[in-house]
Amino acid sequence: MDKIYELLKEMKEIMEEDRKMLKQIVSIMNLEDVKPESTVENNTEQDSNKKVLHIAELGEGDDIPDPKLFDVIDTIVECGVASTSFVQRKFKFGYARASRVIDQAENLGIISGYRGSEPREVLYNKEQWEAKKKELLSR
Repeated sequence: MDKIYELLKEMKEIMEEDRKMLKQIVSIMNLEDVKPESTVENNTEQDSNKKVLHIAELGEGDDIPDPKLFDVIDTIVECGVASTSFVQRKFKFGYARASRVIDQAENLGIISGYRGSEPREVLYNKEQWEAKKKELLSR
């Protein structure tokens, strides 16, 4: 019986430590200027994310641009295929994220609107997309 109480006491101590760590994590996450440690590659991705987040054309509501939006559009323009299932396969996205990225590309005018079960038409060629991308990043 004593061993059970000892184990329970140890478990309680561990749970209390976990609770304290969780509180610290939550308080850190609530601070706006906390920056995670990152590699050079991660910094580059964060910089491009900041640029993408400044695009106001993306749509209705508070839709925040996907961090991989430009990568997806690059692939769409290169392959000439724009569908949710294509984005899911190429980028290993779930349906919701892939469809959101497709909607954002549509709002930018890169691809056509919904056409039922057919893939959307890609409206930009590579040169046009590169020019549009430079315009969007320069804002």
